[in-house]
Amino acid sequence: MKVAVLDVGNSIYLGLIEYIKSGVEPRFSEERVIISGGHIGFDVEDINATAEDLLSMGVRILNNPAAIVSGRNSCFLQDPDGNGLQFVEDLNE
Repeated sequence: MKVAVLDVGNSIYLGLIEYIKSGVEPRFSEERVIISGGHIGFDVEDINATAEDLLSMGVRILNNPAAIVSGRNSCFLQDPDGNGLQFVEDLNE
């Protein structure tokens, strides 16, 4: 997988993801669609506290907060209306 993150200003980032594993048929799942591109992302100061708060409000957590590229923790969620959400905590701040 290749990832490029573009800083477009005003704390807005555009993430581009290319999946490059050859010879593998993609498997469809709602979670995979959300995680692979069908979501909006937000920076948060404390990802664990944010995930716990949202879980208590009925938001579905698709994966627990975990380390991703560039010293960041991330988790994916699904709101009660089915919208995909990503929350990212920058560990370098």
